[in-house]
Amino acid sequence: MDLSKLPSTFYRVSLKVIVLDDQARLLVGRVDDGSYELPGGGFEHNETIEECLDRELEEELGVKIKSLGGVVCLYRNDNPRGFKSIKIALEAILENHDFKYGEITEAKFVSKDEFLDLPFSQDEDGIKNCVNKIWPE
Repeated sequence: MDLSKLPSTFYRVSLKVIVLDDQARLLVGRVDDGSYELPGGGFEHNETIEECLDRELEEELGVKIKSLGGVVCLYRNDNPRGFKSIKIALEAILENHDFKYGEITEAKFVSKDEFLDLPFSQDEDGIKNCVNKIWPE
């Protein structure tokens, strides 16, 4: 498929989770290329937000969502495969932190300063624009 022929209104939509621990550190995951991202992924047709996030977190970390909150922020980027992507980040509490890695090879909780220093992938780097929504002053 020639991705340059997609209509200008096309965005690949992904749902991501904002998971904070009791020290207000954010959960991030490292992927195969060494870059970081928030857990979550592509929102498929005919699934609910909860179904999408449960599926993605099971694939990436082997965990389920205990509860889901509201939208924290939206961010967008150019995907390296040639299309635009938009990410919707929602507050979440996980059933546990006993991770069984899959698509994410390592997960850790990071402070605001550590977060800002992490290398994020090209299509995930926009999350840094949400720093003041993740950690409001």
